[in-house]
Amino acid sequence: MIYKTPMISIIVSTYNWPEALQLVLLALADQDEKIFEVIVADDGSTDNTKQLIETLKTKVNYELSHVWQEHNDFRVAMIRNKSAAVAKGDYLVFLDGDSIPRTSFVSRHQKLAEANYFVVGNRVLLSDTFTKTVLLQQLSVQRYSSWRWFKNFCSGLVNRFLPVLNL
Repeated sequence: MIYKTPMISIIVSTYNWPEALQLVLLALADQDEKIFEVIVADDGSTDNTKQLIETLKTKVNYELSHVWQEHNDFRVAMIRNKSAAVAKGDYLVFLDGDSIPRTSFVSRHQKLAEANYFVVGNRVLLSDTFTKTVLLQQLSVQRYSSWRWFKNFCSGLVNRFLPVLNL
């Protein structure tokens, strides 16, 4: 049997935080795997988000599309479903618009992909202070080493360390 690497569609949900979304989309451009698409599932953000996506379309190395719905309370499940309906991939990955993926995020999902199964991921929460620093300085935290994450954990800048280890 020949194993086929699945085409990945990453659905990034967002609502009115283009500064965080920009870092997520740029981190996706920094992946070690280059063949995937990204769909921004927008639950009614203002035009700032649309403008960001239009600007980044010419700067990223993946297909980037935007699915928008009018904001009418919290309807993230609906916009994720609408985005999944237009996805071209064999495998869907759902990511929040403030979750910056490490550089191996897509390739690890490809390696773990198996028909009729799903994978649940982990995240590391940043402190308010560290979040502000990352956003203001546009830090490429997706490239941080495990050692750097460990130092951030010991300094109280992040809530957990174990999820950054590739076991």
